[in-house]
Parts: sequence; C-alpha cells; structure tokens
Amino acid sequence: MRRTKSIPRFVDLPFSYPRIKVKQWTKRRMEAYCEDTDGCWMVDDMTIYVCKSLPARRKRYVYAHELLHAVHDWMLWCHYEGVTD
Repeated sequence: MRRTKSIPRFVDLPFSYPRIKVKQWTKRRMEAYCEDTDGCWMVDDMTIYVCKSLPARRKRYVYAHELLHAVHDWMLWCHYEGVTD
C-alpha cells in the first residue's frame, strides 16, 4: 500500500520570517472566508487555507499553489527588510 503524502501544518522560511500556518477547513468555512475557492493565502494572519474535503492530489496542488503566493510575499519582505542587500 502506498502512503499518501499529507500537507504540513506549518512552513518556516529563512531570515526570521514569521512562521506560516497551514489550516485545512471545510468547504462551507472556506467559502465564507476565502470566497469561492479551494484554497487561499492570507498574509494578514500568515496562513494558507486549504479545503479539507478535496482529494489528496488536488489538496497538494492547492497547497503548493498557495505556498508560491506566500513565497512571493516572503521575497518582497526580504527586499524591504534589506535581507537581500
């Protein structure tokens, strides 16, 4: 039996960037918080939200997609904090 890889509960990026939380929510809660979507990145609370009722493969895709948004914000943060100078 092949083990399904699950998504993490948090992500730590370098240079003292705040920890990114990863939460899996019901479809109903997702729709109330993130409009009509399977996932979202909320920089205000440093959290990636993923719909927990998705199939595992789709869930991993949505997580990876939202992580790219988080990494983009991290890159901007590094620039403005002078980390990349």
